[in-house]
Amino acid sequence: GHMNKKINEILINHQVKWKSKHLLSIEQNYNKSINFSKNIDKLIKIYEPEDCFFSNFCYKSLLFWMSEFQIKTKIIKASDTSICETKSDLILNLCKEYAATKYISGPMGIDYLDLNSFKQNNIEVEFQSFKHPVYDQCYGDFIEKMSIVDYWMNNGSDNIFVNYKGN
Repeated sequence: GHMNKKINEILINHQVKWKSKHLLSIEQNYNKSINFSKNIDKLIKIYEPEDCFFSNFCYKSLLFWMSEFQIKTKIIKASDTSICETKSDLILNLCKEYAATKYISGPMGIDYLDLNSFKQNNIEVEFQSFKHPVYDQCYGDFIEKMSIVDYWMNNGSDNIFVNYKGN
């Protein structure tokens, strides 16, 4: 199984037709959206390379979305560092290696972060409290937590997420 593998060791099974299924689902759900014709060809390009590794596909997807939304944050792959711990120690040591003074955690971090270790190393931990923005969608009442594809297909070039703080 995949349970004991690192994410950069997981291979893509190309016998399964997952790419065409993904793209067909997107087409069926978004072909009436305002940006479908403008965006679908860009999306198809993400799926074209026959990459063997799942992590490469994820990384290329991340870079694509960052480019589409003009996000300039520097990305460092954990596999490019010398750190091999897990969970709280991994995050703490990454923060130390890059001289971080603050770590912004998702809400689940409360379940596994050793907050005392961060405090001892003068690293402030802030728990993110994301409030979902409302935007236009194709069908019916607004549904939150869809995907980046949903926002991208349903909205103009205005990027409400760039400076979004969630008041």
